[in-house]
Order: sequence, then C-alpha cells, then structure tokens
Amino acid sequence: MYGSSQYPVEEREGQDAATNSVRATLALAFEEPCLHRVQAETLQANAASRRVLS
Repeated sequence: MYGSSQYPVEEREGQDAATNSVRATLALAFEEPCLHRVQAETLQANAASRRVLS
C-alpha cells in the first residue's frame, strides 16, 4: 500500500484537490510495473468523496 488520507482539508473544498490527487495517484500507480490494481473506498455518507471515486 502506498498510502492513504483520512483527514479533511476544509479550506480546499471545492477546489478539485481530491480529484487532482486521485488523478495523480492513478497516473503514478500505472507507471509502476508491479501494480495491477488500485483500490479506494470512502464512507457511504461522504457524497463528495464518492463523486471523486465514481
């Protein structure tokens, strides 16, 4: 596992920080030849994070 984040950054809400982070993570993940899967999860009540992961 490369890492995870469980801390909200309220001052960055609405600025695509999570979306950009996911995009950068996916780009890096598939550059690594040993990775074959990326897994992400969020709480069902967290609508913003669920949108990023959909």
